[in-house]
Amino acid sequence: SYTVPKSSRLFPYLNYRLRVTLTDSRIILGKFLSFDKHMNLVLADAQELREYKDKTSRSSEYVKRPLGGLLLLRGENVVSIQIEAPPSQEETRTTAIIAQQKKADRMPVQTGMGRGATLNAPIRGFGGAGGFGRGA
Repeated sequence: SYTVPKSSRLFPYLNYRLRVTLTDSRIILGKFLSFDKHMNLVLADAQELREYKDKTSRSSEYVKRPLGGLLLLRGENVVSIQIEAPPSQEETRTTAIIAQQKKADRMPVQTGMGRGATLNAPIRGFGGAGGFGRGA
């Protein structure tokens, strides 16, 4: 029997906005682009969410600090993954269009020669030696 790898459970969440907690208790927000068998994650538009505690009023405030373009998080440092937001409708529509184009690219192209016709050898009666050397 074939067992589904645990990492394949992440496929439905591609392009979602995630909150990833790391072993050093940092929190990273970003758009989930990719992963591998080691749970390494690639996030786009990543931001670090930092908690600042006010010692006088004992309250805390979260501040987002941009981290730049793409971010690769090593799987052994990931403690938890939470969904922040689903992909936007525009991203969903674009993904569907790309999937349709890929499917169309894989479809066999039908030619006017009929099903299964190939040009591995001359077609009988057209071209070729014309009967020379065959005793005709």
